Amino acid sequence: MKLSIITINYNNRAGLMRTLKSVKEQDALTFEHVIIDGASTDGSVDVIKAYSKERANVILLSEPGTGIYNAMNKGARLASGEYCLFLNSGDELYSDSVVSQFLSLDITSEIVQGYLARLNEDTGVSTLKRIGEKERISLLELLTQYMPQPSTFIRRALMLRIPYDEKYRIISDSKFFIEALVFNNCTYEAIDIKVTRFYPGGISNTETERVREEWTKAKKEMFPPRLLLDYEGITVEGNRLLRRLSKYRGFRRYMIKLCNLSIDLYDLFSQKLIGNK
Repeated sequence: MKLSIITINYNNRAGLMRTLKSVKEQDALTFEHVIIDGASTDGSVDVIKAYSKERANVILLSEPGTGIYNAMNKGARLASGEYCLFLNSGDELYSDSVVSQFLSLDITSEIVQGYLARLNEDTGVSTLKRIGEKERISLLELLTQYMPQPSTFIRRALMLRIPYDEKYRIISDSKFFIEALVFNNCTYEAIDIKVTRFYPGGISNTETERVREEWTKAKKEMFPPRLLLDYEGITVEGNRLLRRLSKYRGFRRYMIKLCNLSIDLYDLFSQKLIGNK
């Protein structure tokens, strides 16, 4: 099995150097590194050329593009690996054995999710993120949580069949996962590998209002309003609690009544407190 690591970059020379260093240090050679640069003017291309001279597995394309997902789609088309991993400029592989760990697994699923280590630059502490369960992931989880693309391996044939929607600037990876896992019923599994160390500060972290606007628009494009209405107010934690309670039908009815009573009492006391002010 061959892996294609795809890195996109535009005028992020310092972050790019961190990314290239982590790929260069991998202890496996059965992968290629596809780098898509958006015609950077900060010296990034010189860095990539120097890096590629030392390695035969590097594919470089530097030309103007129309956005992040345009570059990612280009990378998937240029790649030749069975799986793609998008390691964008600034992020880094968690350890020097990420590739060898992945290649040692007996993987058949189309989407394979590992752990993302999100770095808090103020404290220096990383928190691990992975959504869903080992062999299942729900629509609710995909609607309400961000599936970490930088730590998810995607079969290249799937990327070619369902490319990223280039009309969105920020949320097309989330849209892709819903289209693939829900509408196309693609196979999925989660693996216990720490894949990527993610550094905050990208567009999805700095343009939160734009993220909300795009995500609202994309959901309306994919789903009828009556379906989205069913998910309003439901949390992942609440849904998991109901799943656990479903094993005990009588106890479940009792707990639901108890919860409703608690909410009614809370409403009553809240109204009295407001009335006394």
